[in-house]
Amino acid sequence: MFDPRSTRRAWEPVAKLPQTLMLAAGLGLLAFTVAWAAPPAASNAAAAAPEAKPGASCPVPEPPNAADGSLRGFTRHPTLYLEVDGKEVPAEIYRIGSDALLMISPKLPTPLVLKGWIVAAVPPGKIDKRPDGSVDVRRDAELKRLGSYSATYDTVTFEVAGHREVARMRPLGFLRPDGAPSSQRRR
Repeated sequence: MFDPRSTRRAWEPVAKLPQTLMLAAGLGLLAFTVAWAAPPAASNAAAAAPEAKPGASCPVPEPPNAADGSLRGFTRHPTLYLEVDGKEVPAEIYRIGSDALLMISPKLPTPLVLKGWIVAAVPPGKIDKRPDGSVDVRRDAELKRLGSYSATYDTVTFEVAGHREVARMRPLGFLRPDGAPSSQRRR
């Protein structure tokens, strides 16, 4: 039968080691682990780091392209609303998963597609609304790049024609049916 006192007795010699010796062993183990996990040293300095050329920049993303068919199947986004210059405006906001947004509003100069950190204008006649509620941008649509956008977990911010637009998430309470109790306590 197993005797728990036997395992305690097995550790007694280790517990009697001086603290400094145990600390040194721990640091040695740490140094060994770091040395083992570090990448091997490069044989020359050129292989270690690529050369940066003055004036070089990061590649600029291409504007969204409707011809490749990637702007088809937009569905209504249930929780986003659009603000122009800080005021909520009527808008239809559609999405393709987390890849792209399509915004249609009378307050915008033209429908907009936001994809790949780029804001692009879509000619109004190149948008097809389907009977099932989804929306497509026609393959022959020529999109015009207007700028870029920034995004956080609950906002998408961009500027068009000197106006600041923000697409925001509605609080989850907005989705609750009228009269339903809130899950948050009142203070």
